[in-house]
Amino acid sequence: MSGKKLFYLILVSTTSFASMALEIITARMVSGFTHNYVAAQCLTISVFILGLGCGSYLFNFIKRKSILNLLKIEIGLYFVFFFSFFSIEFFHIYVTRSDIAFSEKTLLLLCFPQIFVFVAATLVGTEIPFFYEYFKNELRSASFGKTLAFSYFGSFLAGYVVAGWWLSQFKLFNTFNLNLI
Repeated sequence: MSGKKLFYLILVSTTSFASMALEIITARMVSGFTHNYVAAQCLTISVFILGLGCGSYLFNFIKRKSILNLLKIEIGLYFVFFFSFFSIEFFHIYVTRSDIAFSEKTLLLLCFPQIFVFVAATLVGTEIPFFYEYFKNELRSASFGKTLAFSYFGSFLAGYVVAGWWLSQFKLFNTFNLNLI
């Protein structure tokens, strides 16, 4: 396997790892705020998958499929990751101190974080076909199946590492910081 192919596969896996880690961290935050683990997980996963589909669809409208546009997507994703944790945390503080009824607070705390999940997943849904198109031209042997396989592998690895190890060892904030690195 050439160095370019290896770089491509690692890049696809790493970006999927980061986006799935954001989804896991957000679901964990939401379940902690609402004390409803099942609703938090179901809603966050559903919104994440919806965002992936929307991003894949939006990819068709990107006219220039250049490395510069891919870099813009990655930078946008980084900023969504960075601002999501603090925005969700501040929103939680605001809602819990407000005079809103408990059921409305729960609904707000379930729904607001999903904005970040949706935006991040839309960007990720755009980047997966972007990776394939760009590297298909570069490597002449990239296949969509391999691209998806390594994307799914990165997501699996995030589920195993973030949910199974980092959250129990480093707690929520430090796990978020590890994901930004």
